[in-house]
Amino acid sequence: MQIREADIYHFGKLQERKICFAPGINVVYGANEAGKTTLHAFLTAMFFGLEKNRGRAKSTDGYLRYEPWHAPAYYSGALRFTVDGRRFCLERNFYHKEKREVLRNEEDGEELSVAYGDLAMLLGGIGKETYGNTYDIPQSGASTAQELGRMLEEYLADVSEGGSAGIHVAQAVELLERKRKELNADLRNEKERKQREEQTLATERELLEQDCLRLRNGIAAETALTSGKEHVEDDAPGRERHTSRIAAYFGTAVFFAAMLLNGLFYRASAHSFALFWIAEAGLGAAAAALLFLGWRKSRRQREAAEIAGEQRKAAETAGGQSGRLLFHMQEALAEKETRLYNIAERLETLKTPGERERELLTCLDAVLMAKEEIQTLAKEFGEEQKDVISSEVSRYASAFTGGRYDRVRVDESGKLRVYTEGREVPPEALSRGTLEQFYLAFRIAAGNVVMKEETMPLLLDETFSMYDDARLAQTLRVISGLGMQVILFTCQRREMNLLEDAGIPYHRIDMEI
Repeated sequence: MQIREADIYHFGKLQERKICFAPGINVVYGANEAGKTTLHAFLTAMFFGLEKNRGRAKSTDGYLRYEPWHAPAYYSGALRFTVDGRRFCLERNFYHKEKREVLRNEEDGEELSVAYGDLAMLLGGIGKETYGNTYDIPQSGASTAQELGRMLEEYLADVSEGGSAGIHVAQAVELLERKRKELNADLRNEKERKQREEQTLATERELLEQDCLRLRNGIAAETALTSGKEHVEDDAPGRERHTSRIAAYFGTAVFFAAMLLNGLFYRASAHSFALFWIAEAGLGAAAAALLFLGWRKSRRQREAAEIAGEQRKAAETAGGQSGRLLFHMQEALAEKETRLYNIAERLETLKTPGERERELLTCLDAVLMAKEEIQTLAKEFGEEQKDVISSEVSRYASAFTGGRYDRVRVDESGKLRVYTEGREVPPEALSRGTLEQFYLAFRIAAGNVVMKEETMPLLLDETFSMYDDARLAQTLRVISGLGMQVILFTCQRREMNLLEDAGIPYHRIDMEI
């Protein structure tokens, strides 16, 4: 890939700027604060996008750092580049409320899709992190020689073990291990939740069973009580009829006794006038007694009828209340028995893994499988690629150091091994400048391993500030022969002077304050 032109509409301090690039070495020259870092950020943002982060300070949030405060809606630009001889144009609007990405083939006008991976395919599948670990090389900073040596050991070990300078095996395994612990914790929480639910349901079931027992006993008692009242009410007319019969028998006996006495006295009255009147009086008394008994019977019948009516009304009222109570008790019993049935079903269901538990178990199996697979593949890849990567790094290290160090590798314990003329040199014995050259060799070698077909531009942002002139001249000669586009950002004229002294052509881009 080669960048042909950058159209910066509004990006940080750069506005309405068009910057053209050439194949080979491009030197972006300017004083500090002239916009070199802004141009560098613009190029990577065009390739990989620029997202607005939440809760981060402006100094660490690239979006906020370069957002034009006076015209955020014009936070945009375009990039024209060539891939495999084909010319493309990429336009982006970075404004988070109006994001837009347009990728076109300038030869036939075909519009491609950034969202569906067409841009990633043109970039060779390389991501922002991988690019930052390979071809996007900043100044190594103020690291000591010992710190830089340790960093190189870790870097080369990661690449040799399958990291491919962006896909870090150790980090991936660590991430999967954290995920495994999270899933196990979620699984424990789910099981504890089920246990708590089982205990709650068991307690509720016990209380419901006690309620059902009380209701059944109450229904049985109420049913027995209602049956007894009906029996008593049915016997009341019989008692009344029995009493009436006794009164009738007694009145009849009195009447016949009075008639018998009257007949005796009546025969005797033929001989005596006094006895005649006595007989008549007895007859009247018998008639009166008979009338009294009839009246008494009629009165008792009316009183019995009134009492029976009152009893019937009371029985009907008591029977209605008892019936409603019995209905409510039976209804409550049915509801509690239904709830008991549902609890039994739920307790049976809780004995087997639920949907959430099955999902967690599935994810846990997937994580364990992924972890094992990554470790296996990394080991296989490391065995296959270790020699290739070590050879690539050794080639660049030898070239940058002028052949002084001809071999570099990482041993089984992860230690950096450097050789010169077949003799091993401990890393702590190397100078800072030599380690800087190894650092550059590692990054370019790793990029070549990742980008097997179309290489990305090599971005060097103040990378050589710690180089002496001799090392820098040798490094520039090697870089000029890489056959790739190089964009070198610098605030010094030293790189341009050395390129001119070596007769190496370059394209100069001046950044003015």
